[in-house]
Amino acid sequence: MQRVVHVIKSNPEFRSRLRIMRGWDGSDEAVCFSEKGAWRRLTKLAREPVTLVFHQQASLPFLIALRLWVGDGFRAVYDIADANEWKPGDSLYRRVRNVALHLMEWFVFQFDIEYTTVSRGLRYVYFKRFGKSPRIAMNIPSNVLTDEEIEAPPEGQKRAIHFGQLHPIRLSMSAIDRLHELGYALDLWGVVVQDMTYEDRLKAHPMYEAGKLRLRGPFTSDDLSFIQGYDFMVQSVQHVEAINYRFGMPNKFIQSSLMGVPSVLSHNMREIRVRFPGLILDMQDVENGTFDVDRVKLARGVRALGVSSKREYLAAIGREPVGVKP
Repeated sequence: MQRVVHVIKSNPEFRSRLRIMRGWDGSDEAVCFSEKGAWRRLTKLAREPVTLVFHQQASLPFLIALRLWVGDGFRAVYDIADANEWKPGDSLYRRVRNVALHLMEWFVFQFDIEYTTVSRGLRYVYFKRFGKSPRIAMNIPSNVLTDEEIEAPPEGQKRAIHFGQLHPIRLSMSAIDRLHELGYALDLWGVVVQDMTYEDRLKAHPMYEAGKLRLRGPFTSDDLSFIQGYDFMVQSVQHVEAINYRFGMPNKFIQSSLMGVPSVLSHNMREIRVRFPGLILDMQDVENGTFDVDRVKLARGVRALGVSSKREYLAAIGREPVGVKP
């Protein structure tokens, strides 16, 4: 069986998508191209019978350089977790970078290699751009609960959860205000990133002072049992119409669903609503008290996508889908 090596920018331990793919392919090798000696290691690997999986747009220069320098003797997969996107208000640096990435992606899509992405929407975006459809391999782990292990929350508890990187774009203060008005408690798992004033605003909120807004600190994605028992997970990405939100398949939605916990999502997260009709909530449902989601059905739907995602990824790296039903 041909070995698989993942090519990534930084520490692989902090990349949940990479951990899921390594669980599928059994690989324990990764090359961080930001580290010293990475190019020498990659050129050596590319001359061996190997599959190199390139993650993130930042890996594109290495993929192109290896194809031109070493040739096409190695199998290559370009994994697209986020689309390269031109956003209004971008700085000159960001615009130049976006143009450069677009040109590199165009170049890579001329190669005879495999491509993977996370959703139908992003697959369509790349088909429109470059005329090729990547395989869809969502971030769905294999270690999930059975139907019998999924638990409903205690009736009337009114407790919500948000977890991951804590940032006001992912959970707006207005959403927290609304939960407070409706009498909910809210647990936040994770650490504040980028906007460091966010933590100060959270601690100044009346919910925090009343003990109903709790900052629970970091967690490990290897054990998601802390998600169980909540009424819902809330993620409110306000006033953002970016492609990666519209067509994204956020890890937090997937992880919550696998634990049988429904999600309250803003309306701009469109692909999820199309894929799971009737199983996605919004704040209006919370206000009306109409969020009696079939938790087992929700988890089953995501588990089914996990089966197809693993099969597509294994096909991309050139392996027969071992242990996966077609």
